[in-house]
Amino acid sequence: MLGWAVRFTSRRWVVLGLALLAVAVIALVPWLSAALRTVFLFPYFLPAAPPSPLEALTPEPVRERVQFEALDSPIPASLYRPPDAGTHPALVVSLGLLPDYDSPLLDRFAEGLARDGFLVFIPRTPYLSQGKVDVREIEAFVEAFRYLQQHPHADPSRIGFAGFSLGASLMTLAAADPRIRDEVALVSFFGGYYDARDLIMAMTTQTLENDGQLEFWRPEESTVLHLRRLLIEGLPEEADRHLLGRALLEGEPVATAELASLSSEGRLVYDILTADDPAESRALLAQLPAAAQRELDALSPRSVVSELRTKVFILHDRADAVVPWVESRHLTRALPPGTLGRYTEIRLFEHVLPGENPWSATGEVAKLFAHLYAMVLFLG
Repeated sequence: MLGWAVRFTSRRWVVLGLALLAVAVIALVPWLSAALRTVFLFPYFLPAAPPSPLEALTPEPVRERVQFEALDSPIPASLYRPPDAGTHPALVVSLGLLPDYDSPLLDRFAEGLARDGFLVFIPRTPYLSQGKVDVREIEAFVEAFRYLQQHPHADPSRIGFAGFSLGASLMTLAAADPRIRDEVALVSFFGGYYDARDLIMAMTTQTLENDGQLEFWRPEESTVLHLRRLLIEGLPEEADRHLLGRALLEGEPVATAELASLSSEGRLVYDILTADDPAESRALLAQLPAAAQRELDALSPRSVVSELRTKVFILHDRADAVVPWVESRHLTRALPPGTLGRYTEIRLFEHVLPGENPWSATGEVAKLFAHLYAMVLFLG
Protein backbone atom coordinates (compact mmCIF):
# COMPACT_ATOMS: atom_id res chain seq x y z
CA MET A 1 0.00 0.00 0.00
CA LEU A 2 2.79 2.38 0.96
CA GLY A 3 4.64 1.61 -2.28
CA TRP A 4 1.51 2.34 -4.31
CA ALA A 5 1.07 5.66 -2.53
CA VAL A 6 4.67 6.62 -3.23
CA ARG A 7 4.30 5.69 -6.91
CA PHE A 8 1.01 7.65 -7.15
CA THR A 9 2.55 10.70 -5.52
CA SER A 10 5.56 10.47 -7.83
CA ARG A 11 3.35 10.27 -10.91
CA ARG A 12 1.35 13.26 -9.68
CA TRP A 13 4.52 15.31 -9.28
CA VAL A 14 5.71 14.22 -12.72
CA VAL A 15 2.43 15.33 -14.29
CA LEU A 16 2.55 18.64 -12.40
CA GLY A 17 6.15 19.13 -13.45
CA LEU A 18 5.37 18.45 -17.08
CA ALA A 19 2.45 20.88 -16.93
CA LEU A 20 4.68 23.58 -15.44
CA LEU A 21 7.31 22.85 -18.06
CA ALA A 22 4.71 23.22 -20.83
CA VAL A 23 3.59 26.56 -19.43
CA ALA A 24 7.21 27.72 -19.23
CA VAL A 25 7.90 26.67 -22.82
CA ILE A 26 4.77 28.46 -24.04
CA ALA A 27 5.77 31.60 -22.15
CA LEU A 28 9.33 31.52 -23.51
CA VAL A 29 8.51 30.72 -27.16
CA PRO A 30 6.72 33.78 -28.59
CA TRP A 31 5.06 32.05 -31.53
CA LEU A 32 3.70 29.26 -29.35
CA SER A 33 2.44 31.72 -26.76
CA ALA A 34 0.76 33.81 -29.49
CA ALA A 35 -0.88 30.70 -30.96
CA LEU A 36 -2.32 29.66 -27.61
CA ARG A 37 -3.55 33.18 -26.88
CA THR A 38 -5.22 33.32 -30.29
CA VAL A 39 -6.98 30.01 -29.62
CA PHE A 40 -8.32 31.43 -26.36
CA LEU A 41 -9.23 34.77 -27.96
CA PHE A 42 -10.86 33.44 -31.13
CA PRO A 43 -14.29 32.58 -29.64
CA TYR A 44 -14.83 36.27 -28.87
CA PHE A 45 -14.73 37.17 -32.57
CA LEU A 46 -17.39 34.82 -33.94
CA PRO A 47 -20.88 34.04 -32.62
CA ALA A 48 -22.00 30.55 -31.59
CA ALA A 49 -18.46 29.68 -30.53
CA PRO A 50 -17.85 27.46 -27.50
CA PRO A 51 -16.87 29.35 -24.34
CA SER A 52 -13.25 30.43 -24.24
CA PRO A 53 -11.00 28.95 -21.53
CA LEU A 54 -10.19 32.58 -20.69
CA GLU A 55 -13.56 32.83 -18.95
CA ALA A 56 -12.43 30.22 -16.42
CA LEU A 57 -8.76 31.19 -16.27
CA THR A 58 -8.96 34.98 -16.02
CA PRO A 59 -10.84 37.40 -13.75
CA GLU A 60 -13.64 39.64 -14.99
CA PRO A 61 -12.19 42.67 -16.81
CA VAL A 62 -12.58 46.17 -15.45
CA ARG A 63 -15.15 48.18 -17.43
CA GLU A 64 -14.97 51.95 -17.04
CA ARG A 65 -16.60 55.04 -18.52
CA VAL A 66 -14.00 57.77 -18.89
CA GLN A 67 -13.54 61.07 -20.70
CA PHE A 68 -10.70 62.61 -22.66
CA GLU A 69 -10.27 66.08 -24.12
CA ALA A 70 -10.53 66.61 -27.87
CA LEU A 71 -12.24 69.04 -30.25
CA ASP A 72 -12.46 71.59 -27.40
CA SER A 73 -14.75 69.41 -25.32
CA PRO A 74 -14.75 66.26 -23.20
CA ILE A 75 -15.45 63.10 -25.21
CA PRO A 76 -16.82 60.02 -23.43
CA ALA A 77 -15.22 56.63 -23.95
CA SER A 78 -15.52 53.04 -22.79
CA LEU A 79 -12.41 51.40 -21.39
CA TYR A 80 -11.86 47.68 -20.80
CA ARG A 81 -8.73 46.34 -19.10
CA PRO A 82 -7.37 43.46 -17.03
CA PRO A 83 -7.90 44.11 -13.29
CA ASP A 84 -4.23 43.91 -12.33
CA ALA A 85 -1.96 46.87 -11.66
CA GLY A 86 0.39 46.28 -14.62
CA THR A 87 0.64 47.89 -18.04
CA HIS A 88 -0.75 46.28 -21.18
CA PRO A 89 -0.78 46.66 -24.96
CA ALA A 90 -3.67 48.96 -25.86
CA LEU A 91 -6.03 49.47 -28.80
CA VAL A 92 -8.09 52.51 -29.73
CA VAL A 93 -11.20 51.10 -31.43
CA SER A 94 -13.62 52.76 -33.86
CA LEU A 95 -16.73 51.14 -35.32
CA GLY A 96 -17.59 53.56 -38.13
CA LEU A 97 -20.85 55.40 -38.80
CA LEU A 98 -23.74 55.24 -36.31
CA PRO A 99 -22.01 52.76 -34.01
CA ASP A 100 -23.98 50.75 -31.48
CA TYR A 101 -21.85 51.25 -28.41
CA ASP A 102 -24.19 49.07 -26.34
CA SER A 103 -24.03 46.09 -28.70
CA PRO A 104 -23.48 42.74 -26.94
CA LEU A 105 -21.12 41.81 -29.80
CA LEU A 106 -18.94 44.85 -29.05
CA ASP A 107 -18.96 44.14 -25.33
CA ARG A 108 -17.94 40.51 -25.92
CA PHE A 109 -15.22 41.55 -28.38
CA ALA A 110 -13.74 44.06 -25.91
CA GLU A 111 -14.10 41.64 -22.99
CA GLY A 112 -12.18 38.96 -24.87
CA LEU A 113 -9.33 41.30 -25.67
CA ALA A 114 -9.18 42.49 -22.05
CA ARG A 115 -9.13 38.91 -20.76
CA ASP A 116 -6.30 38.22 -23.19
CA GLY A 117 -4.26 41.05 -21.70
CA PHE A 118 -5.19 44.10 -23.79
CA LEU A 119 -6.50 47.48 -22.79
CA VAL A 120 -9.39 48.41 -25.12
CA PHE A 121 -10.40 52.07 -25.52
CA ILE A 122 -13.58 52.93 -27.45
CA PRO A 123 -14.07 56.69 -27.92
CA ARG A 124 -17.66 57.82 -28.49
CA THR A 125 -16.64 60.44 -31.02
CA PRO A 126 -19.24 63.08 -31.87
CA TYR A 127 -19.59 63.01 -35.66
CA LEU A 128 -19.61 59.28 -36.32
CA SER A 129 -22.13 58.89 -33.51
CA GLN A 130 -24.46 61.24 -35.42
CA GLY A 131 -23.93 59.55 -38.77
CA LYS A 132 -21.70 62.36 -40.06
CA VAL A 133 -18.37 62.17 -41.86
CA ASP A 134 -16.09 64.95 -40.65
CA VAL A 135 -12.33 65.37 -40.88
CA ARG A 136 -12.30 66.63 -37.29
CA GLU A 137 -12.95 63.07 -36.16
CA ILE A 138 -9.31 62.32 -37.05
CA GLU A 139 -8.16 64.81 -34.43
CA ALA A 140 -10.28 63.03 -31.83
CA PHE A 141 -8.53 59.73 -32.59
CA VAL A 142 -5.12 61.38 -32.31
CA GLU A 143 -6.08 62.72 -28.89
CA ALA A 144 -7.46 59.34 -27.85
CA PHE A 145 -4.06 57.83 -28.67
CA ARG A 146 -2.27 60.55 -26.67
CA TYR A 147 -4.65 59.98 -23.77
CA LEU A 148 -3.62 56.32 -23.66
CA GLN A 149 0.05 57.26 -23.74
CA GLN A 150 -0.49 58.80 -20.29
CA HIS A 151 -2.78 56.07 -18.95
CA PRO A 152 -1.25 54.15 -16.01
CA HIS A 153 -2.40 50.77 -17.37
CA ALA A 154 -1.32 51.23 -21.01
CA ASP A 155 2.14 50.34 -22.26
CA PRO A 156 3.07 53.50 -24.25
CA SER A 157 5.29 51.48 -26.60
CA ARG A 158 2.42 49.14 -27.61
CA ILE A 159 -0.58 51.31 -28.47
CA GLY A 160 -2.36 50.79 -31.78
CA PHE A 161 -5.55 51.48 -33.69
CA ALA A 162 -8.26 48.96 -34.58
CA GLY A 163 -10.81 50.37 -37.01
CA PHE A 164 -13.90 48.95 -38.68
CA SER A 165 -15.49 50.32 -41.88
CA LEU A 166 -15.19 54.13 -42.02
CA GLY A 167 -13.46 53.97 -38.65
CA ALA A 168 -10.62 51.97 -40.23
CA SER A 169 -9.98 54.70 -42.80
CA LEU A 170 -10.13 57.55 -40.27
CA MET A 171 -7.81 55.73 -37.88
CA THR A 172 -5.31 55.16 -40.68
CA LEU A 173 -5.35 58.90 -41.28
CA ALA A 174 -4.79 59.47 -37.54
CA ALA A 175 -1.90 56.98 -37.52
CA ALA A 176 -0.12 59.08 -40.16
CA ASP A 177 -0.38 62.28 -38.08
CA PRO A 178 3.15 63.67 -37.50
CA ARG A 179 2.52 64.00 -33.75
CA ILE A 180 2.11 60.26 -33.23
CA ARG A 181 3.07 58.36 -36.41
CA ASP A 182 6.44 57.23 -35.04
CA GLU A 183 4.81 55.86 -31.88
CA VAL A 184 1.81 53.92 -33.27
CA ALA A 185 2.40 50.20 -32.71
CA LEU A 186 0.00 48.92 -35.38
CA VAL A 187 -3.16 49.63 -37.37
CA SER A 188 -5.83 46.96 -37.76
CA PHE A 189 -7.78 47.97 -40.87
CA PHE A 190 -11.03 46.02 -41.37
CA GLY A 191 -13.46 46.86 -44.17
CA GLY A 192 -12.31 50.43 -44.76
CA TYR A 193 -11.79 52.44 -47.96
CA TYR A 194 -8.60 53.79 -49.50
CA ASP A 195 -9.88 56.63 -51.70
CA ALA A 196 -13.10 58.55 -50.98
CA ARG A 197 -13.55 59.42 -54.67
CA ASP A 198 -13.31 55.77 -55.71
CA LEU A 199 -15.82 54.86 -53.02
CA ILE A 200 -18.31 57.45 -54.29
CA MET A 201 -17.77 56.28 -57.88
CA ALA A 202 -18.32 52.65 -56.92
CA MET A 203 -21.52 53.39 -55.02
CA THR A 204 -23.10 55.57 -57.70
CA THR A 205 -22.11 53.53 -60.77
CA GLN A 206 -22.21 50.05 -59.15
CA THR A 207 -18.74 49.45 -60.55
CA LEU A 208 -15.37 48.68 -58.99
CA GLU A 209 -11.94 48.67 -60.57
CA ASN A 210 -9.89 45.50 -60.03
CA ASP A 211 -6.44 45.25 -61.60
CA GLY A 212 -7.40 47.73 -64.30
CA GLN A 213 -10.64 45.93 -65.13
CA LEU A 214 -14.12 47.22 -64.33
CA GLU A 215 -16.42 44.81 -62.49
CA PHE A 216 -20.05 44.99 -61.43
CA TRP A 217 -20.59 45.62 -57.72
CA ARG A 218 -23.98 45.93 -56.04
CA PRO A 219 -23.81 48.23 -53.00
CA GLU A 220 -26.23 47.93 -50.13
CA GLU A 221 -29.19 50.25 -50.73
CA SER A 222 -29.08 51.83 -47.28
CA THR A 223 -25.42 52.73 -47.81
CA VAL A 224 -26.20 54.44 -51.12
CA LEU A 225 -28.98 56.42 -49.46
CA HIS A 226 -26.59 57.46 -46.70
CA LEU A 227 -24.05 58.68 -49.26
CA ARG A 228 -26.76 60.67 -51.03
CA ARG A 229 -27.85 62.21 -47.75
CA LEU A 230 -24.30 63.22 -46.84
CA LEU A 231 -23.68 64.95 -50.18
CA ILE A 232 -27.08 66.62 -50.30
CA GLU A 233 -26.89 67.92 -46.74
CA GLY A 234 -23.50 69.44 -47.55
CA LEU A 235 -24.99 71.77 -50.16
CA PRO A 236 -25.14 75.44 -49.11
CA GLU A 237 -28.49 76.24 -50.80
CA GLU A 238 -31.62 75.13 -48.96
CA ALA A 239 -33.60 74.97 -52.21
CA ASP A 240 -31.04 72.53 -53.64
CA ARG A 241 -31.18 70.37 -50.51
CA HIS A 242 -34.98 70.28 -50.60
CA LEU A 243 -35.24 69.40 -54.30
CA LEU A 244 -32.53 66.74 -54.27
CA GLY A 245 -33.93 65.29 -51.08
CA ARG A 246 -37.28 64.80 -52.81
CA ALA A 247 -35.70 63.34 -55.93
CA LEU A 248 -32.94 61.14 -54.53
CA LEU A 249 -33.95 60.34 -50.96
CA GLU A 250 -37.73 60.18 -51.14
CA GLY A 251 -37.93 58.94 -54.73
CA GLU A 252 -40.38 61.58 -55.94
CA PRO A 253 -40.53 62.34 -59.67
CA VAL A 254 -38.90 65.70 -60.45
CA ALA A 255 -39.60 67.61 -63.64
CA THR A 256 -36.82 68.76 -65.96
CA ALA A 257 -37.81 72.34 -65.27
CA GLU A 258 -37.24 71.84 -61.54
CA LEU A 259 -33.80 70.38 -62.14
CA ALA A 260 -33.00 73.46 -64.23
CA SER A 261 -33.60 75.58 -61.12
CA LEU A 262 -30.70 73.97 -59.25
CA SER A 263 -27.59 76.01 -58.57
CA SER A 264 -24.45 74.95 -60.40
CA GLU A 265 -23.18 73.12 -57.31
CA GLY A 266 -26.57 71.49 -56.74
CA ARG A 267 -26.69 70.29 -60.34
CA LEU A 268 -23.16 68.91 -60.05
CA VAL A 269 -24.09 66.87 -56.97
CA TYR A 270 -27.20 65.59 -58.76
CA ASP A 271 -25.11 64.52 -61.75
CA ILE A 272 -22.54 62.81 -59.50
CA LEU A 273 -25.23 60.88 -57.65
CA THR A 274 -26.98 59.75 -60.83
CA ALA A 275 -23.93 58.98 -62.99
CA ASP A 276 -23.77 55.39 -64.20
CA ASP A 277 -20.47 55.51 -66.09
CA PRO A 278 -17.19 55.37 -64.11
CA ALA A 279 -15.33 57.74 -66.46
CA GLU A 280 -18.17 60.25 -66.27
CA SER A 281 -18.27 59.90 -62.48
CA ARG A 282 -14.54 60.64 -62.17
CA ALA A 283 -14.85 63.66 -64.46
CA LEU A 284 -17.75 65.03 -62.42
CA LEU A 285 -15.94 64.51 -59.11
CA ALA A 286 -12.99 66.46 -60.53
CA GLN A 287 -15.33 69.44 -61.01
CA LEU A 288 -16.19 69.77 -57.32
CA PRO A 289 -15.11 73.07 -55.70
CA ALA A 290 -11.60 73.29 -54.27
CA ALA A 291 -12.88 73.11 -50.67
CA ALA A 292 -14.72 69.86 -51.43
CA GLN A 293 -11.63 68.46 -53.15
CA ARG A 294 -9.52 69.20 -50.09
CA GLU A 295 -12.07 67.51 -47.85
CA LEU A 296 -12.11 64.37 -50.01
CA ASP A 297 -8.31 64.28 -49.84
CA ALA A 298 -8.38 64.79 -46.08
CA LEU A 299 -10.77 61.84 -45.73
CA SER A 300 -8.75 59.49 -47.97
CA PRO A 301 -5.93 57.28 -46.63
CA ARG A 302 -4.52 57.56 -50.15
CA SER A 303 -3.38 61.09 -49.32
CA VAL A 304 -1.22 60.01 -46.34
CA VAL A 305 -0.26 56.41 -47.06
CA SER A 306 3.39 57.35 -47.69
CA GLU A 307 3.57 58.84 -44.17
CA LEU A 308 2.68 55.64 -42.34
CA ARG A 309 5.45 54.25 -40.13
CA THR A 310 3.68 51.34 -38.44
CA LYS A 311 2.60 47.83 -39.37
CA VAL A 312 -0.82 47.69 -41.00
CA PHE A 313 -2.95 44.53 -40.81
CA ILE A 314 -5.67 44.61 -43.46
CA LEU A 315 -8.79 42.43 -43.56
CA HIS A 316 -11.72 42.68 -45.99
CA ASP A 317 -14.64 40.46 -46.93
CA ARG A 318 -14.90 39.73 -50.67
CA ALA A 319 -18.71 39.95 -50.54
CA ASP A 320 -18.74 43.34 -48.80
CA ALA A 321 -21.72 45.38 -50.04
CA VAL A 322 -20.84 48.54 -48.09
CA VAL A 323 -17.21 49.16 -49.10
CA PRO A 324 -15.71 47.42 -52.17
CA TRP A 325 -13.07 44.90 -51.17
CA VAL A 326 -10.67 46.30 -53.78
CA GLU A 327 -10.25 49.39 -51.59
CA SER A 328 -8.23 47.30 -49.16
CA ARG A 329 -6.22 45.77 -51.99
CA HIS A 330 -5.36 49.27 -53.25
CA LEU A 331 -4.20 50.28 -49.77
CA THR A 332 -2.10 47.13 -49.49
CA ARG A 333 -0.28 47.87 -52.73
CA ALA A 334 0.37 51.51 -51.80
CA LEU A 335 1.85 50.92 -48.34
CA PRO A 336 5.50 51.89 -47.84
CA PRO A 337 7.95 48.95 -47.91
CA GLY A 338 8.02 47.00 -44.67
CA THR A 339 4.73 48.35 -43.27
CA LEU A 340 2.34 45.60 -44.36
CA GLY A 341 1.73 43.25 -41.45
CA ARG A 342 -0.75 40.97 -43.20
CA TYR A 343 -3.43 41.23 -45.89
CA THR A 344 -6.37 38.82 -45.79
CA GLU A 345 -9.33 38.56 -48.14
CA ILE A 346 -12.09 36.51 -46.61
CA ARG A 347 -15.69 35.36 -47.11
CA LEU A 348 -17.05 35.24 -43.60
CA PHE A 349 -18.61 38.59 -42.78
CA GLU A 350 -21.44 40.90 -43.77
CA HIS A 351 -19.29 43.99 -44.14
CA VAL A 352 -17.65 43.90 -40.67
CA LEU A 353 -20.20 41.78 -38.79
CA PRO A 354 -20.06 37.97 -38.68
CA GLY A 355 -22.41 36.31 -41.15
CA GLU A 356 -24.84 33.54 -40.33
CA ASN A 357 -23.22 30.28 -39.26
CA PRO A 358 -19.61 31.34 -39.98
CA TRP A 359 -18.27 28.07 -38.55
CA SER A 360 -19.49 26.21 -41.64
CA ALA A 361 -16.74 27.83 -43.73
CA THR A 362 -13.76 26.02 -42.25
CA GLY A 363 -11.19 27.42 -44.66
CA GLU A 364 -12.35 31.00 -44.07
CA VAL A 365 -12.28 30.51 -40.30
CA ALA A 366 -8.69 29.29 -40.64
CA LYS A 367 -7.77 32.43 -42.60
CA LEU A 368 -9.29 34.63 -39.89
CA PHE A 369 -7.39 32.70 -37.22
CA ALA A 370 -4.11 33.20 -39.08
CA HIS A 371 -4.83 36.93 -39.41
CA LEU A 372 -5.54 37.35 -35.69
CA TYR A 373 -2.52 35.24 -34.79
CA ALA A 374 -0.26 37.53 -36.82
CA MET A 375 -1.52 40.57 -34.91
CA VAL A 376 -1.24 38.93 -31.50
CA LEU A 377 2.28 37.75 -32.27
CA PHE A 378 3.32 41.22 -33.45
CA LEU A 379 1.78 43.27 -30.62
CA GLY A 380 2.68 40.75 -27.93
